[in-house]
Amino acid sequence: MFVGDIEVSAEMAYYPSLAIRRNANDLQTLFIDTITVEKLRNCNVSFEENGGSAVEDAVVQIHDPVYDPGIPYKEGFVFDGWFTDKNFTKKWDFDKDTVEDNMTLYAKWSVEVIVEEEPEKDDEEKIDNGKAPNLLDADTVVIDDAENDGISPWVIILICAGAGLILVAAALVIIILIARKKRNK
Repeated sequence: MFVGDIEVSAEMAYYPSLAIRRNANDLQTLFIDTITVEKLRNCNVSFEENGGSAVEDAVVQIHDPVYDPGIPYKEGFVFDGWFTDKNFTKKWDFDKDTVEDNMTLYAKWSVEVIVEEEPEKDDEEKIDNGKAPNLLDADTVVIDDAENDGISPWVIILICAGAGLILVAAALVIIILIARKKRNK
């Protein structure tokens, strides 16, 4: 079956035929008794955005593709494509599909799902909201177990704090003794 566009003038009267050669000596002529001529016409293609940004309708010639209007925008949604029906069962392929009659293409949308990722922690705690980092936070104190032979980080912190208090107390005793010596002189 031949499908295509043929321009035939109204005044032209003829008997169409098709010659087929099976081999060099055998020529057969087939007569065509029915020809269907379809007048080329324009088709309207409308776009139903379903709440998305406006898309301009198109007018194309029958059997031609329609232009791809691009991706419309709808806040909080992701565009899933243009479909030929309201139930979104047949997705329109702008590279392959052609327009055969007036039609509407429907935009399909899915709710946008935003997945927030946990920020990666650096080796050092950063200042957040103008507050200084807590230097003695158990999550930020890292001590290599191989170096301390299993001593808990808290034990080391307490030992350091105790040693600091002892140094402060010793310094106060020395200051008091010096002050007494100066008074006695």
